[in-house]
Amino acid sequence: GWRLLATWYKDAGEVEPCLHASRQLVALQPGHAGALVEAAELMLEVTEGDARLAIEEEVSDYLERALARDYSDTYIQLTLLDHYMDSGHPERARELMTRILVGEGNVFVRARQLRLALESGELDAAWPLYQSVVRDWRDNNWLLLEPLAWVAAAGADARQALWRAVPDWLADPDMPDAVVVVWARAQARAGGS
Repeated sequence: GWRLLATWYKDAGEVEPCLHASRQLVALQPGHAGALVEAAELMLEVTEGDARLAIEEEVSDYLERALARDYSDTYIQLTLLDHYMDSGHPERARELMTRILVGEGNVFVRARQLRLALESGELDAAWPLYQSVVRDWRDNNWLLLEPLAWVAAAGADARQALWRAVPDWLADPDMPDAVVVVWARAQARAGGS
C-alpha cells in the first residue's frame, strides 16, 4: 500500500505526500532492508535543492540501517556509496569503501573508486581505474556514460589528461570500440579541451 502510494506521488511530482508515504513505509517495516532502501530512493527521486538537503540525513539513516540489516547486499552498498558522494560526503564514502564486502573485481565498485579519485583530484589513480571500468563495460551504458560525466565534471585538466591517454587505449586490443567512439564524441562536443 504505502510503497505503491509513494511511487504514485513520486510519479505525479507530489513531494510532500511522497515523503509522507515513504516514511509510512519505513514505519510499517522499520527493520526490512528492502523497505528502507526503497523509501530512501523514492525520497531522493522526488526531491531537489533545499528539499533534498532537508532529507539527506534521514536518507543516510535509512540506507545505513538497511546495510546493517543486510551487509552483504551489493546494491545497498553501492546505493549508500552513491548517496554519500552525491550529498558531498566523500569521507563517508571512503570509509564505507574500506568496509564493504564486495571486492575490487566488481566493476561497479571500481566505478565508485574512480569517482572518488576524480572528485579528489587524484588523477594518477583515476586513469587506471577509468581504463579498467570502461574495458569491463559489458554493454552497460551506465559504465560508459557515468564515468565520462565524472571526468567532465572534474574539469579541463582531467579531460586533457584522459585524452592524452587515448592513443595508448587505441593500441589496447581489449578496449571496446564503443569506449573510444563515445569518448571521441564527447571530446568533439567539448571542443577538444
